[in-house]
Amino acid sequence: MGNTSNTISPLGIGTSQIASLGRGINHSEAKRLFDTALDYQVTTIDTADTYGSGDSERMIGKAIQAKRSDFYVITKAGFPYVHLPGFLSPLNQIGKKVLQSTGGNKSYSKKYLIQSLEKSLKRLKTDYVDAFLLHEPLGVDLLAFDDFWEALELIKKNGMANNIGISTNDSSAYMMASNRIKLDLVETGMPYGQDENSSVFSLAKNDHIPVVLNEVLKPYKSLLENAGVVALLREYGKSDQELIGILLAHSIYEKKGQCALTGTRNPNHLIQNVAAFRENANILEVFQEISTYFKVHCI
Repeated sequence: MGNTSNTISPLGIGTSQIASLGRGINHSEAKRLFDTALDYQVTTIDTADTYGSGDSERMIGKAIQAKRSDFYVITKAGFPYVHLPGFLSPLNQIGKKVLQSTGGNKSYSKKYLIQSLEKSLKRLKTDYVDAFLLHEPLGVDLLAFDDFWEALELIKKNGMANNIGISTNDSSAYMMASNRIKLDLVETGMPYGQDENSSVFSLAKNDHIPVVLNEVLKPYKSLLENAGVVALLREYGKSDQELIGILLAHSIYEKKGQCALTGTRNPNHLIQNVAAFRENANILEVFQEISTYFKVHCI
């Protein structure tokens, strides 16, 4: 297994929105975000070649170039996207949506994965990533590309990625990948409301593979609609914003995930998230009572 335990930070930044059409941030805003993240020891950055049709990786590469070795960068590949050059680049995300909605197929072939990572490395302005993952395959996808594991093996052997793995919520895809090659890292959704015994999260933990958790904050709005949760927050003097930190802490300190991702694009929000996360990790009584309430009433 790759040396991930000493490098992945408990909190990480998911970057699917930083270059999204109509919601993205500019370079100076991205630099402030990642500089702030580094100041608060949030060193994990999760991205993918399709995020902003490559613009997310490009923005990250430019923003952290001077401090590349301080960050743990994860990228992913497998989804189709459009990447037009220069003045045509505003059409990339429109083209990607059209391509994916009209049946543009995912690919996990050896050739495609290696070529995709080579392009990602150029955009990220680096000669390696800390982890390279298959991007949300289903089991049937991997059946169609039986050489995917050869790509991962070669990518790690050649030093293009220090660690290799899979990002998926599909247990059959996880089983197929883990049976083919030794995985260093798994990314999956937080299993709120799922049968944890068959979730990718539990399968990976049983195999002693570090897990990066996404969608941790997905239940945030619904929990705020729950009168019992709100009453508990008020009882302990917690704000609605601090619920984000509690969810993040729950995923790390109770579920034992390796890293939990937050998709904030605002440095001030990131600081608030970090503060709430760290406080709830230390105030055991508050954390245990609220997390117990989650399990009994909300999951």
